[in-house]
Amino acid sequence: MIEEGVEPNSLTYSSALKACAKLEAVSQGKLIHSFANKTLALTNVFVGSALIHMYAKCDFVSEAFQVFDSMPERNLVSWKAMIMGYARNGPCREALQLMYRIEAEGFEVDDYILATVLSACGDIEWDEEPSSEILLAT
Repeated sequence: MIEEGVEPNSLTYSSALKACAKLEAVSQGKLIHSFANKTLALTNVFVGSALIHMYAKCDFVSEAFQVFDSMPERNLVSWKAMIMGYARNGPCREALQLMYRIEAEGFEVDDYILATVLSACGDIEWDEEPSSEILLAT
């Protein structure tokens, strides 16, 4: 597409990244990320959410969080992608912390997020009683 002189748009990037996530093709996803990085596409919430999903699905959770953290705007999809990425890849404390943060940002934790996090992280042991103040501060 690019070789033909056609510039991809946000829909193209997000669709290609979803395909990479489904195939767990992180090297192709990173290549798409580098192309998107040279355009305004990364400011698009759907491209950012697709990147988070792709990285998390491929077990690159720290890269997913870097994308999440640098997003100028987040929607429920981007929050859900990051929380699910943490829950499914092991950092359960981070998933739980984001569940508190999402509510502080005015979004609602839906049944799907709650069920996924509880099933993946239900056996986590806290060193102390978590409070929303502690979790929001981190």
